[in-house]
Amino acid sequence: MTQVARIGGQLLQDNLQRELADLAFDTDLLIVKRDNTLGIATTTTPRNLTISGTMRTTSGGSDPDIVFGNSLKVGDFTLATTGISTPSGDITIKSTHPNGYIKTAGIGSNNFAIKGDGIQALQTNGGIGIRSEAIDGSTAVWEANGNYGNYWSPGPKVSASSPPNDMDRLYDYAISLSQSGSWTTEELNALDYDGDGDIDVQDALQLKNMNTQFVGGIAYPATRTLADHSNTTAFKAYIEKYYPASAPQKLQIQSGGTVTVTGNIHATGNITYGGTTLTIGDDSTDTANFFADFHDSITPDLDNVYHLGKDFDSTGPKKGFLLAVQNLNADTVKTTGITYQGINLTKNNGILYVSNGNGSDANEGYSPGGPFATITKALSVATAGDFIYIYPGTYQETFPMTVPAGVTIQGDSIRSVEIMPTSATQSNDAFLVNPDVTIENLSIKDFYYDSGNDKGYAFRFANNYKISIVEQVIGRSPYLRNITVLTKGSSTSASDPRGYASGDAGRGALIDGSVAQQNSRSASALFHAVTFITPGVTGLTARSGVRVEWLNSFTYFAETGIKLEQGTGRTAPDGSTVYGAELRSIASACVYGNKGLEADGANNLAYLINQNFAYIGAGKNVTNDNTLTVRANEVVKLNNAKVYYTTQDQRGNFRVGDNFLVDLENERTSFDVESIFANNATAQIRQGNNVITLQAGQISQDNIVIAGQSIEATRSNLDINSTGSIVFQSNVVAPQITTTGNLTVGGSLTSLGDSPTDTVDFNTPISQNFEPGGSETRALGTPTKRWNEVNAETANINTVSIGSGSLKTNETNAHLYLQSNNTGKIKFVGTHYKSNIISTDSGDIVFAPTTDLKIDSTGELRLPKGETAQRPAIQGGLRFNTNYNGFEGTETGGPVSLQGIYDSDRDTYLDLSNNQFNFITGGITNHTLNGILLESTGFSSDGKFSINGNVVSSDTNDGTIQLKSNGTGKTVIGDLQFQTNDLFNNSNSNFIINHTNNNGLAYLKIENVNGMIPPTGTSAQRPGSPEIGTTRYNTDASVNYVETWNGSAWINAAGNVASIDTDQVEALAYVYNLILD
Repeated sequence: MTQVARIGGQLLQDNLQRELADLAFDTDLLIVKRDNTLGIATTTTPRNLTISGTMRTTSGGSDPDIVFGNSLKVGDFTLATTGISTPSGDITIKSTHPNGYIKTAGIGSNNFAIKGDGIQALQTNGGIGIRSEAIDGSTAVWEANGNYGNYWSPGPKVSASSPPNDMDRLYDYAISLSQSGSWTTEELNALDYDGDGDIDVQDALQLKNMNTQFVGGIAYPATRTLADHSNTTAFKAYIEKYYPASAPQKLQIQSGGTVTVTGNIHATGNITYGGTTLTIGDDSTDTANFFADFHDSITPDLDNVYHLGKDFDSTGPKKGFLLAVQNLNADTVKTTGITYQGINLTKNNGILYVSNGNGSDANEGYSPGGPFATITKALSVATAGDFIYIYPGTYQETFPMTVPAGVTIQGDSIRSVEIMPTSATQSNDAFLVNPDVTIENLSIKDFYYDSGNDKGYAFRFANNYKISIVEQVIGRSPYLRNITVLTKGSSTSASDPRGYASGDAGRGALIDGSVAQQNSRSASALFHAVTFITPGVTGLTARSGVRVEWLNSFTYFAETGIKLEQGTGRTAPDGSTVYGAELRSIASACVYGNKGLEADGANNLAYLINQNFAYIGAGKNVTNDNTLTVRANEVVKLNNAKVYYTTQDQRGNFRVGDNFLVDLENERTSFDVESIFANNATAQIRQGNNVITLQAGQISQDNIVIAGQSIEATRSNLDINSTGSIVFQSNVVAPQITTTGNLTVGGSLTSLGDSPTDTVDFNTPISQNFEPGGSETRALGTPTKRWNEVNAETANINTVSIGSGSLKTNETNAHLYLQSNNTGKIKFVGTHYKSNIISTDSGDIVFAPTTDLKIDSTGELRLPKGETAQRPAIQGGLRFNTNYNGFEGTETGGPVSLQGIYDSDRDTYLDLSNNQFNFITGGITNHTLNGILLESTGFSSDGKFSINGNVVSSDTNDGTIQLKSNGTGKTVIGDLQFQTNDLFNNSNSNFIINHTNNNGLAYLKIENVNGMIPPTGTSAQRPGSPEIGTTRYNTDASVNYVETWNGSAWINAAGNVASIDTDQVEALAYVYNLILD
């Protein structure tokens, strides 16, 4: 073996220097060259080598500094020609300099590369995904409000060595807040888990359940989700603000220049752009598609600068959007169509819009977005078939306004659209109407009538009015519907607020046929649901050959509600002249004012069907005083005018023309039979159960029938009564005649009766002597049929004369015997004499001597006797009552007691009047006793107990007063009731113990060693309006303590303390046993 010379130790003490040649070991094993390079196993390509904790090398040229034939491995890190790898974990490349960065020409993976200024997908049609999640899946769970236990930073609690995460820290903070009892609104919204208005231990424990736990060597997942929180939005906002590491991260792309994306961008989350300019596309051929719904407004950066879409210009053809928006704010919209709720608003469909809010007469007027400002402008451009729609508002227009034929004017509503004249035109007509015109849903007001020029009507025919036939269709009259005309006179006052007396208020309508052309088919107008409030002037005037339909329409305060006049006439198509007016009014009314309807002239005809005239004649008066009304003014017919009507006035009286009246106020009906009933008709007049039936040839009432020459009672008698004489001109045949007046027979009275069973009754005096046909040959009565009573001045029967109030004999000194037979009696006008007994059939026996009435007897005087029910109601009577066996006096008002206790001067006695006992001493009533009360000026019981006025007291020192009820009864004092040891409050008011004292130091003391039971009940039974300090025991299982109302909430009477249930205490004990070992 070749021996290698050794270098002695002395040489190693100094630097080894080679000045002329390289130092080599075994030629190429190790060579140290003089150019400061080192070669190992090579002499041709040595490299520099410096090792002082760090190895450095350089080739000195363009060759690699370090060349490895295969790979370099440092720890688990392997660097090879195929790449950089590690058997496990991530590879981290970083700069150790604080401000340093890694600069490379490119970096990538199998699917993408970061190279130059971009990120490229390496696969064909491949995509690039960039996400910000620290832990996979956190964003999806966060957005879905799911179980977030595994995503609290820095990670879940899955082992004993897992560090505390953000939820642990949040739990600790919630515990501290619950103990302090103080928190901000933001903290309450985020940490009040159950939403009961506070942060307590239970809230903290529920927050802890949103975290994973590692207990006893076992990892437990979270049991609560984000959605379980009572205010998830506030909680998540709190986490993002104070624990941002636990919230899903947002991906931010920042660039000092332009971020260019070739291809598509797809984000599963939200994209937020924080720059100043966002450009999508760089060429007009690029497109941008938005498949999602916009969640916010799109607002331009500058006003009135930018466009949505483009018009045709030098850059190319126009391009527009198809917009579907709730609200669109723009100064100018150029579009071929705007559709609103299925209606094309920009289509010229013959609708003109008017709005004094956003309208302008410079607009086209055919769209809601560009309406006219005035009705006058709309009428100036409207043609037949057009529709003018008026938005709500008050419109001041130049009167008159001519409405072309076939044009419709419609207001938004009758009260929201008001039309008034300019001051210069306030005495002109409002609308001049042509045929086929419709005006509806508006009000016209504040114009006046010019009597000198007969102007100032809300509506009148336009000059040259003409209804034509076009294509075999006859034109129609103007149609005025849902309109109010409201005017007043020029002079108003507190007593005349509507200017009734001025007589110049604007009028309702003038329908005058004289302005119609000769070839006009007709001149007519239709009013429906129109109200004319025209004080002191005429509401509707019609004349000169016109027809008016007046349906469900009204006039108020008019001097004349409706006036029909002859007029100057209208030339008809046949050349004739027609005058007057024909009116048909249905279900309409004239209220207040002077006259209802006035028709003057033979060519006027009116039909009033269910017309109401209320307080006609009252003028401007609105007190509804019936005495101010004038019935004759309701319908006035002059000069052979014809008015057929059914009306009802303010009293409810119903009339059919002039011939039939149902007077509801006086409950009577009157009519002209000839004008009402036709052939074979039957009429019945009823009042209660009384019915009169009128038929052809017969009148019947109850049991009386008059037919032809007969008057017949179908049952009972026929009574003919007259204040004068009843004269029968010819023979009278009657089965029986009873008369209360005179009966005169002009002819011979041949017979009375035609049968022996017939009778003749004279119930009236006979004014002549009644003599028999022969002396002593005629008899009055027979032994078997005798007269019951004979009334005569004097009756001479043999020697007895009866007359002048006396019964006497005609013979001197002859006896007059009045003698009864057997048990019979002698009776004088109800007084009977029999032996020694005087009696009567009924009534009293009265002795009326001029001096004394003496009864001289040694026996007794027997008085009348009988029961209480038989007592007569007569003054001064005396009788014996057999019910209570005592004497009593009688009085018209009842019995008079004969019993009484009086002292000698009769000022002390017992008064039993008025069904009560009155004890009078010395003329003063001291005690009263009746079935209701015992009333006395004072009361004493055995000298121990007294009642004096409203004072109840004991009359002995240290005496006790006892009020005792019996059994289950109660002692009642006002609304308080006492029963054994119970006190009841029997009212709905509070029971108040009020201590009256001067120093305010009195208190209520209950001496008892056992305790006091306050009111008890559930939360649902709490009083609705408690007073501050109200205290009760709440029996709810979740409460179970004494609670007090502090004015705003029920609180624990022992003070506010947090509490947790048994399961939570056991969980805490388990946790702290682990913590404290």
